[in-house]
Amino acid sequence: MPRLPSGAHLPPNFGPIELAAGDILTEAQRRAQKQELVGCIDTDRIMPISKKIAAEELTDVFSSMHADVSAVFKAAISDKAKRAWM
Repeated sequence: MPRLPSGAHLPPNFGPIELAAGDILTEAQRRAQKQELVGCIDTDRIMPISKKIAAEELTDVFSSMHADVSAVFKAAISDKAKRAWM
């Protein structure tokens, strides 16, 4: 590992990290391998930024975005999916 001059820092590593698959993903993979139906809901939330956001505001911004995605997800899924996921 190279030594850096005093006070120098390496940039953060934003590369992918390996995570264990959760129970729902594992079940979906099992179903897909057996040619059974699998559903996927991909939701995104984009927020136009017109100013710099102060660090202390980030929690409110992310909470608002999370609430929006959660509301859309809950409105979009079937009753059967709600019973399985919630």
